[in-house]
Amino acid sequence: MRRVVMIISLTIIASTAMIAQVPIDLSQAREFQVVWKILLGAELFPLTYVPSVCGVEGFDVIAGATIRSGRFTWRTNPRIDTTNIDRSLGIYPFLYDADGIPPLEYVNSRGHILRCTNGEQTPLPLQAIDTVAGCAGFPERSEDVDGDGYLDVLCDIGGGGYTTRVIRGGPNAGKGCQRIITIPKPPGRDKYNTTEAFWKSASGVWRLLQHERDSNALSPWMMLYEVR
Repeated sequence: MRRVVMIISLTIIASTAMIAQVPIDLSQAREFQVVWKILLGAELFPLTYVPSVCGVEGFDVIAGATIRSGRFTWRTNPRIDTTNIDRSLGIYPFLYDADGIPPLEYVNSRGHILRCTNGEQTPLPLQAIDTVAGCAGFPERSEDVDGDGYLDVLCDIGGGGYTTRVIRGGPNAGKGCQRIITIPKPPGRDKYNTTEAFWKSASGVWRLLQHERDSNALSPWMMLYEVR
């Protein structure tokens, strides 16, 4: 009986090995079917997928930009529509709470603060209400930095001699550049810094978590600072 089981097992292994040697034809695979193509004609910046814009279920877009053609926003649901439906969204839009009133707003790569409207502005219900361009830097991620319950945006992390800049959210954050908190680099040796987190602790002290290395890419450190 043991010999029969061994023979059957060897037969299965041999059959699997033979199947594995057969070339796989994926020419008809629908996963690789070209649905559409478009000539961009210039270098493409990284694309951003933004689902449920303004909380509208199914209103999903791809946002991006090229050097030559500028910004574009394509709708993806129920199909990919390469008609440029709106140029104001730009690339890398981040959720943001500008006024403390739902729904949330967006901050794009040009520093425009975009408010969701009631949908009368078609096809994309967004309206520019403020700008922090020139003082905020490039958006990196959204989080409640100061712990006041309103969503802020961290910008330009590690660039321009600064650790980070924060676009404050909420009804008392002000307008334009008044929203910006600029956090300088910690003093000390020449460093290449990457800000991992910046927040206000429960004790009321501001803390900065950074990954640092010197100009020779040596001596990597994870540094936690108290910012007073």
